[in-house]
Amino acid sequence: MVTIKISKKFTGQVVANLQISDRITIVAGDSSTGKTHICSMLEEREDSAYRYEAHDHKGNHIDVYYCASLKRFEEVMYDKSKDYSVVVIDEYVVTELNKLDNKESRGYMDLCCKYFILFQRDSIIKYHIGVNSVFKVTFKNKEYHFEKMLVFNDEYNLGNITKCDTIIIEDKQSGYKIFNKYFEVKNKMHVVRGSGNGNIHKELEKYKDHNIICGLDYDKGSWALYNIHNLISKSQLDRNRLYFIKMEAVEEILCNSRLILDKCPNMIDYVENIENHIDCSFQHRGEYFMTLLKSFFKNSNGNPKYKKSRAHCFVEECKDCDAINCKFRNNEEIKVKLVFSNKYNILYEVYKFLQESI
Repeated sequence: MVTIKISKKFTGQVVANLQISDRITIVAGDSSTGKTHICSMLEEREDSAYRYEAHDHKGNHIDVYYCASLKRFEEVMYDKSKDYSVVVIDEYVVTELNKLDNKESRGYMDLCCKYFILFQRDSIIKYHIGVNSVFKVTFKNKEYHFEKMLVFNDEYNLGNITKCDTIIIEDKQSGYKIFNKYFEVKNKMHVVRGSGNGNIHKELEKYKDHNIICGLDYDKGSWALYNIHNLISKSQLDRNRLYFIKMEAVEEILCNSRLILDKCPNMIDYVENIENHIDCSFQHRGEYFMTLLKSFFKNSNGNPKYKKSRAHCFVEECKDCDAINCKFRNNEEIKVKLVFSNKYNILYEVYKFLQESI
């Protein structure tokens, strides 16, 4: 996590304070809300009336580079000496990037070990980034404020969630296989896989007359959640029929489970205090959790036991237990309770409800 504080040089008055943790952060705002002014305050100039302080969670100084042109942006991108720094991109440059081939423009950011803050209006949310890394900027009481833009305050009430008849999962591979295995119950619960990054709102529209549990990939779900917000605001989707499972990736479910943490207690701090360990070397949090599984669980040859395409097998094998004497292999309820424990205990409650109602 990186904290950036901007203050006036002569009075020390703080005018902006922003915390970022993901590789890409979006700051959106209407015209004249001060986006360009914030960028200019981060520009290193002797005649500037402002100064900034940027540091990570350990207190280490982090450099900030303001890119006012596409040329400057490209210079910073390819400069390895500027890795682990913060790159601030103003609205004009973001617009120029969007004119380039999407793969090329995003490729710059995906391949570099840097933090990025993109300033623009709401249209920039079409980038697939973390839901919690999209902010709306406002100015009040002589200070800029950054509020999370895409927020759903769900209270996981089992009585409400068990009224649902459909689970829509954005993850088309590992996540879908696990949910399909444990929650597909004939005439009671139907599991639907999404139709690609950011398009889960299309599936929600198809099933709008159903009560839905939505397994949204919060790690790269900004565009999807933005579209869902729009559907709800236009009364094309009933918010009261929609419940969210806020997961970054199926790897996060595994890493948070007692199944994993009891087997490897050395991993607990990395899971429970993620902000103290994750940095811009990871493209997204799903990659971070995947790296944990690969690092802490290896086979007898020293190779990673976990494979993205076989997450369901990883659960089935209970990560290293002797298959013959595995106490979970023939006890599905104990297994699923351990898999969906802690942070995702509500999923076990749904599973148990479904089994009892068959």
